[in-house]
Amino acid sequence: MNLLENKRWAEAIAMRIASEWELRDDWPEDAVLMEKTIAKLLTMHPEECEKLIGTGIIESDFFNDLKPEGVKDNEAYCWLSEDILIVCPEYPDDCRYIRFVENGKEVAYWHAEEWQNEPANVMGAIAGALMHAVSGNCISESIKLICRHKVKPSIVKWAESDDPEPYDASDPSKYKQER
Repeated sequence: MNLLENKRWAEAIAMRIASEWELRDDWPEDAVLMEKTIAKLLTMHPEECEKLIGTGIIESDFFNDLKPEGVKDNEAYCWLSEDILIVCPEYPDDCRYIRFVENGKEVAYWHAEEWQNEPANVMGAIAGALMHAVSGNCISESIKLICRHKVKPSIVKWAESDDPEPYDASDPSKYKQER
């Protein structure tokens, strides 16, 4: 289990234990303290955290139906950091796009047509975004820097917007007109 996945499980287990504590209503501050302490301990000891998964404390399929904010039902995702996801269509759909989602908002998007037309530039931008994300940097700021050098202005639009609109993959002609 990787560190981000362990942290996610640790927080879910801690929440479950604290929410089921019978004195939580009488001592709400202590319930919060208990939840934070258990999460911290389980995060520091992944092997102990893993022992609790699939028990009466937390089901092994606890996260199966939950998708993070900004991820659609038909999309697959991978956490790159605590706040950043890389998102693409779920198998068996073709990978027609790649999106980066930060704190529930789309901050970058590349469609298959873009990487077919300018593969080196788009792959460079994607690689740069990945490196910034896994190093803990804010990806929307990183995308702005990357875009100034090589990538088309359409991508800067998402990075600079406070409320970026997700790309409508069902209408690629709309996307071309916005460039």
